[in-house]
Amino acid sequence: MSGEKEISICDECGSEFYKETSDMMGLCPECAHILYGYPNCEHVFQNGRCVKCYWNGKESEYIHMLKTKQTGTLILDGQEFNLLDSENTRLNFFESDEEEGTLTISLDLDFERKLFQLKEDEGESEPEEVSPQIIINEHETGKSSIDEIIGDDYEVESVEEAEEREDMFYVYEHEPFINYTLSVVEKEGEMVHIRMEGKAIADGYSRPEKIADFSSDFWLRCKKD
Repeated sequence: MSGEKEISICDECGSEFYKETSDMMGLCPECAHILYGYPNCEHVFQNGRCVKCYWNGKESEYIHMLKTKQTGTLILDGQEFNLLDSENTRLNFFESDEEEGTLTISLDLDFERKLFQLKEDEGESEPEEVSPQIIINEHETGKSSIDEIIGDDYEVESVEEAEEREDMFYVYEHEPFINYTLSVVEKEGEMVHIRMEGKAIADGYSRPEKIADFSSDFWLRCKKD
């Protein structure tokens, strides 16, 4: 019949899709985007189907793994560390003990092991292998759902406040932050976009202690208990 769209079957997820909507012959727009970076359809779902590309929302296990992989980077004193998607890297939303019906936010982050040296130590000592960690204990959000937290910032303004909260930044040993801002940027499915920036004690062995700027940008799986 004239005007009917040709339907193909996606080799990855098994969903039907309109052939003309994908840049790859054997993949729906969603899978082509996730696997190879092609432009995705701006899905509009009605009755379990996207009215634009006809995708039914199905995902293969592999695609789901890629979509929920925790990724990001830490920039410490100008040097980059990749986030590890390990069992220790997690973003938590817990029920608050202080305000019934609201959530707290906390996170633990592990980073790759690599050679590191503070800029001020260049020429004075050899780089050492380090595996940075960030531990941020519970902040009260005053919000009852994760969606309400999107766009919020949480700040620590002093070493004393960081020590009282037991927030820790690990390079050579566990040290407190000087200050930081944690921003909850956006949420897509199971993933939450988090940014952090501030100053931390990067070398607590030296006298005086050595402080470094840091910034970070992550996509983390959200866990609500």
